[in-house]
Amino acid sequence: MSADQKQGDKLPADVSLQLNAIRREFLESVSTVLLTLALVGLPLSLSRTYNTGLNFNHAAHLCITALIFVVFFVRKNMADRRLLIMIMLIFSMLSLAAFVKYGIVSAGFFFAATCVFIAVMALGVWGGVICAASYFAVIGLMAYLWMSGLLTFEGNLQEYILLPSVWALLSVAFIITTAVFFVSANGFFRRLKELVGAVVEQRQEMQEQAEELIRMNSELESALSEVKTLSGLLPICSHCKKIRDDKGYWNQIEVYIQDHSEADFSHSICPDCAKKIYPQMKLYDN
Repeated sequence: MSADQKQGDKLPADVSLQLNAIRREFLESVSTVLLTLALVGLPLSLSRTYNTGLNFNHAAHLCITALIFVVFFVRKNMADRRLLIMIMLIFSMLSLAAFVKYGIVSAGFFFAATCVFIAVMALGVWGGVICAASYFAVIGLMAYLWMSGLLTFEGNLQEYILLPSVWALLSVAFIITTAVFFVSANGFFRRLKELVGAVVEQRQEMQEQAEELIRMNSELESALSEVKTLSGLLPICSHCKKIRDDKGYWNQIEVYIQDHSEADFSHSICPDCAKKIYPQMKLYDN
């Protein structure tokens, strides 16, 4: 690929800044959604200890909640890439912990889908493809571990799925997943509206400038057309001093010059002619 092609593939600086601002706003909004998940989800998760007892999943939720609080309160000082990594790590931990402990009856798929969506929004299509492929491999591994009996469900599954706290936690996971999508869509369309408004305003300014240039160009052409200059070889009568024009007519020299320049004539008489024609008037006698 040539250097010109590479340069053409690059985005203008202002567009790149706008995209970075959209991505930053999206990531900070997701960190706020995660804080809501921690505040609502952790109590619901711990409420199941009465039925299931403390287990690996509860410990994971405590660690993830602590990480969510840290990320939320230091998000302003974190670079975009680091904030993205931490957010994807949190959703990955939530998904993995859910799959390990509860398998297919967990909220693991919600968190996995959210993580893939965030990857697409922040890293582009190929980032989302890589993230989805990674999750596909992890889910395949989880399926193998469960089907081979290496991972087992502790307790009575039928009783577990009847617990209100389980349904509440799954509902929270679904709401959080939906909230991430809504946050993304809201930020994207709001920014898009701002960008479209800026483009329309810029287009109007460019149109006004173009109209002004057209007007100035028209005035310039009109002014140039009015500028008359004399050039070339002028056929002039050696006796009467008339000049022949382009149409073959002989005109007085003052008429020809007036028609072909901006000069005007004011008639007078020179001393020699005055003595010759009006000698009795003595116009130039001292």
